[in-house]
Amino acid sequence: MKIVYQTAPDGRFIGQTKADESPLEPGVFLIPAGCVEAEPPTFDKGYFARWDGANWQIEAEPAIAQEEDPSLVSEQAIRFEAARRISALSIDYMPQERETWPLQLIEAKSVIADANALAPLLSAIGFARGLSVVDTAQLVLAKAQQLATDSGAILAAQAVLLAQEPLPDDYADDKHWPALP
Repeated sequence: MKIVYQTAPDGRFIGQTKADESPLEPGVFLIPAGCVEAEPPTFDKGYFARWDGANWQIEAEPAIAQEEDPSLVSEQAIRFEAARRISALSIDYMPQERETWPLQLIEAKSVIADANALAPLLSAIGFARGLSVVDTAQLVLAKAQQLATDSGAILAAQAVLLAQEPLPDDYADDKHWPALP
């Protein structure tokens, strides 16, 4: 595992995340989409780092035009913070593994309804862990329920923040968000 630096689609630095080593190519790391290996420089309040495709650039936060509603910027920032926290819930899983989650869930529901249902993905995962396909299905359903519960708690905190007037400047402070495992 190594630390990499995540960017938004426009190149703006979001935060750090993990890149896992390839199980097929030792020494090669699977870099998540939108991430770079170069650490961004530090920057002062009112500035941000943007990856330009080759290097980090420090840019000033854009000034809010007089005719714009400043609360819109704060609403976007709160929604971005919620999205960042939801993304962090699955940071320990490689993107390729996360892509199988919908199929895992379909297979798990099928196996719970009929223990003899075909579930090749869950069978392989369970076999590798020494679990039956039914136990694997129950584990998948429990993890999916936990992800839904935790995501819901974050979205509820977002709704509480967005309902406040004025919107709090410290919206990113942990005191506004649920403490999750």
